[in-house]
Amino acid sequence: MLLNRCDVDAIVGFDNHRGVFPIHRSVRFLLLTATGGAPTRAIGCRLGLDDPADLEAAGDEPAEQSPWYPVQVTPEMLARLSGPALTIPNLRSPVDVAIAERAAALFPPLGDAAGWNARFGRELNATDDRAFFHPVDPHRADRLPVVEGKHLDPFRAAAGRTEHAIAASDARRLLASDRHERPRLAYRDVASATNRVTLIAAVLPARCVSTHTVFCLRTPLPAGVQHFLCGLFNSLVVNYLVRLRVTRLNALVAALYQLSASEFEHVLDTFPLISTELRRQALQLFQQGSD
Repeated sequence: MLLNRCDVDAIVGFDNHRGVFPIHRSVRFLLLTATGGAPTRAIGCRLGLDDPADLEAAGDEPAEQSPWYPVQVTPEMLARLSGPALTIPNLRSPVDVAIAERAAALFPPLGDAAGWNARFGRELNATDDRAFFHPVDPHRADRLPVVEGKHLDPFRAAAGRTEHAIAASDARRLLASDRHERPRLAYRDVASATNRVTLIAAVLPARCVSTHTVFCLRTPLPAGVQHFLCGLFNSLVVNYLVRLRVTRLNALVAALYQLSASEFEHVLDTFPLISTELRRQALQLFQQGSD
């Protein structure tokens, strides 16, 4: 809507991890300049700043001509990257643009009929459905564990650590489905792009249900496909792409997206909370596979 009605010429994005603004450090801010009455043609972007003093170097020249803006995006590019929503990814450098454009060109969207046609959705709501929850009782075989987002780690769903359970009959009635009777791929509700990783996925075991902080696969895909997608979701490459919108796995996924060694190294550098040694091993495996 905004890009259709206004000519947005510049966007500057701030991360608050240094606490510059008196609000939660995971929050991001945007400075935007636009002119009403005409659609957007091109936007100069400088994202990821953390010091307001950086604005002093912006200069007065138009954003589309200024080297201070390292990334230029157009509505056509945004449509390729994020569909009709025209969401602006967190593209901080030309390398980010190249990787995102290549990924969009290589593969259809996850939910596209030409791709996996995968559909995800929530199951129970921890607030609305709480009246049906009971304390976990290992002696009650007729109750199913209720999995929350905090019970998901990469590749692992800790259904045995849950605090609540629900009667199997109530689960079947509330879900109006028997999907919970079989294993299914799930991922956690994304809290922040500043976390160690952003996308966390696992295959939920059969005979459990999940709350609204977990998105579960609704499409009946084969088990092998679900485990393959689970591996993709947990890779740093896909996490990197999600942040814009084990080590052996990351090297394989990097090759799948046709990244060069320098591009994969750039992706790894965007995960400072991942240990240096793990990042080094991932890059080394990638380089060995490219030889």
